[in-house]
Amino acid sequence: MTELSNQEHDIQPGYRDRISKAAFLWETYRPYLEGKRILDVGADRRHLAGLLDPAASYWGVGLGGSPDQDWDLEQGRLPFADGQFDTVLCLDVLEHLESLHQVFDECCRVSSGWVIISLPNAWCMFWQALRQANPQRERALKFYGLPADPPRDRHRWFFNGAEALALIEARGRPNRMRMLETRWVGGDTATGWKKALRDRLTRLLLAPDLDLSELERQTLWVVLEKQPGA
Repeated sequence: MTELSNQEHDIQPGYRDRISKAAFLWETYRPYLEGKRILDVGADRRHLAGLLDPAASYWGVGLGGSPDQDWDLEQGRLPFADGQFDTVLCLDVLEHLESLHQVFDECCRVSSGWVIISLPNAWCMFWQALRQANPQRERALKFYGLPADPPRDRHRWFFNGAEALALIEARGRPNRMRMLETRWVGGDTATGWKKALRDRLTRLLLAPDLDLSELERQTLWVVLEKQPGA
């Protein structure tokens, strides 16, 4: 397996929608999926299931879409035994939950091998909205706006990339999980003189000690690996 890299700030090309996201997941994390027992927490329409090899088994839970099992993630423990699955997926899900910490712990509990988590960088989303020509346009901040009618879905946490990484590392430790891989997917990939000029101008507007990568990196992906018990 790939050891944790020092290149976690590098931005890799993203995906367009949930279907291409499933393809990215399969292509990027195949060693953790091929031939494995997989639990998809917040499975939506089970896009990954059709990409898996015949030796793998897949079970998706959540509300909405077409999971194998309807399950309200806010309602306590997952209905599975300790270590029942080799790999647990929780992709762009935790930020939607009040019980974020409990569901994180549950993903670790039911995994015997790995947990793959992705979390958005809300600072990047907000910065992109501020830079739009018309920030008042509909859905400028899809999950953080204030619509006239109650939204069907929204993010319940506003955090940056460093906070997401720190949460995963700190919360993983008591669950006997260590970070094995990290990568940033999607966001601003400008380089050269254009990036240098833009960064210089941004520095004039914002706190001088701000890590500008917090405004550029879109989604954090982390692989956690279960460690032997004490």
